[in-house]
Amino acid sequence: MSGLFSAESRQQALQKQIGKAIDAFRIALFETHATIRRLYEANQRKLGQSGRRSGSRNPTARSTLSRGPLPDSISTRVSTVPRQVRHSRTKARPRIYGRRFERVRR
Repeated sequence: MSGLFSAESRQQALQKQIGKAIDAFRIALFETHATIRRLYEANQRKLGQSGRRSGSRNPTARSTLSRGPLPDSISTRVSTVPRQVRHSRTKARPRIYGRRFERVRR
């Protein structure tokens, strides 16, 4: 078979649709990450300095708020996910995690 109904052309059309969907998802992910970052910073300003001690005289009182953003540890810099998926014909996109969100934001 040739033309529109060949297996190869259907595969290419499907991969093109999937690629567009992945790109749309990644854009939404970046926007959501930026929104969460803004909300986090606004909450930090509203609540005062992060990690501030409470005025409680209760010696066992502990804050459930983190003292700030988590540090960039090795777990946020190294991925164990392979760059290219085995048996995949589609283009592998760069993985986004940890500090890479900051690079994309700029």
